[in-house]
Amino acid sequence: MTSKTGFDPSQTRGVQPFEHLGHWYRVCYYGSVLEHVLIGEKVLFQNEAGMYWIGTIERNCFMFVGDGLFDSVLAAVGYDGDQERMKAAAVDDDWFCDQGELPF
Repeated sequence: MTSKTGFDPSQTRGVQPFEHLGHWYRVCYYGSVLEHVLIGEKVLFQNEAGMYWIGTIERNCFMFVGDGLFDSVLAAVGYDGDQERMKAAAVDDDWFCDQGELPF
């Protein structure tokens, strides 16, 4: 049974694509291989302990999002969503980047 995001928590092998908040992700479970990648795509890789790395495929590398491992796919996707909202707030409102000089 899939959740409302299209993510199926019962799948534990292979590669699983799903959508969350307008962004497409792929989970590559431990022991599986991505046959192809798209530049700009968000991918979660599972390690042998069941933890996840999340990042973006770039032209010459895999750019990690966050500074550690996540214990679930939804925790990683939630963290990524928070990052995207912070970027959007910085661009849209301009309050985030234009705070001026700090008093100390």
